[in-house]
Amino acid sequence: MLMKLRATKQIYDLVVSKIEFREKSGVLHDDTLQMLLDSEADHFMIVGFIMGLLIAGARSTGTTASWLITFLGCHPEWRTKARTEVQSLLASHSYPITSSFAPSAASPLSSIPLAAWESSAPILDALIRETLRIAQPHVAMRRNQGPPITIGGKTLPTGGFAIYPFSDVHLNAELYPDPLTFDPARPVQKDDFAYIGWGGGRVNCLGTRLAKLEMKLIAAMFLLNFEFHIVDAEGSPADPHPQPNWNDTLMCKPANGSFFLDYKRREDASL
Repeated sequence: MLMKLRATKQIYDLVVSKIEFREKSGVLHDDTLQMLLDSEADHFMIVGFIMGLLIAGARSTGTTASWLITFLGCHPEWRTKARTEVQSLLASHSYPITSSFAPSAASPLSSIPLAAWESSAPILDALIRETLRIAQPHVAMRRNQGPPITIGGKTLPTGGFAIYPFSDVHLNAELYPDPLTFDPARPVQKDDFAYIGWGGGRVNCLGTRLAKLEMKLIAAMFLLNFEFHIVDAEGSPADPHPQPNWNDTLMCKPANGSFFLDYKRREDASL
C-alpha cells in the first residue's frame, strides 16, 4: 500500500512539474492541458484528469487484448488466419539475422513498419473490431453546457448529463444478427453510428492507433509462440464459449474460475 502511495505521489509530482513549466513558459499550445489551464482548473483537477486518462487507456487496452486472446482461443479457424497474416508480414519485412547480432524476442516484429501494421493486417483489424463490439461495455457520458435541449422527448437541463450505453447499438440484433456471437466476418456497417468502438461524432479515442498496435503485437506474439485454446473448469474445451458479462462494466469477464486459457509453446515458435 505504501509503495503504491509513493508511486502515485511521484506521478502527481511529475505531472505538476509539467503544468508549472507550461504556466511559466507563457507559450500557448493547442492541446488538452492548455484547455484545462484556460478554464482556470486547479492543479489537483488537472492531475486527476490526466492520471484518469492514462489509467482508462491501460484498462481498456488490457481488457480488450485479454478478450481478443480469449476469442482466438475459441475459434481455431481465426487463429489460423491471424497467424498466417502475421507470418506473411514477417516474411515481407523482417531483416536477416546474422551470427553477430542476437535479436531480442520482439525484434522480428519490431522490424515491421507501422504502415504495414495499419494497412496490411485486415484479419487482425477485423478481430479487434469484433472484440470491441462484443466485449467492451462502455458508456458515453456528456454534460450539457447549455441551453436546455430535448432528446427523445426528455429535456436535458443545463449542467445535466446525457448517458448512452454502447450496448444500444453494439448488441442491436437489427444491426448485428445474433449479436453475442463472435463473427469478425460480419459486414462493416455503413452508418457512422452503427459502430462506436472508438467513439463517434466529434469525440473519438485519441489513443486508437497506439491501442490497435499494442493489441496486434500482443496477438502476434501469442500466435507465433503458442498453441492455445479456452477450456472449462475441468480442462475440457469450452462449450459453450465464454460470454462477455455486460454487467461487469470494467472487464466484462465471466465468473471467476469458469474458463481458463490452456496453452503450450509451439515447436516452431518464431520468437
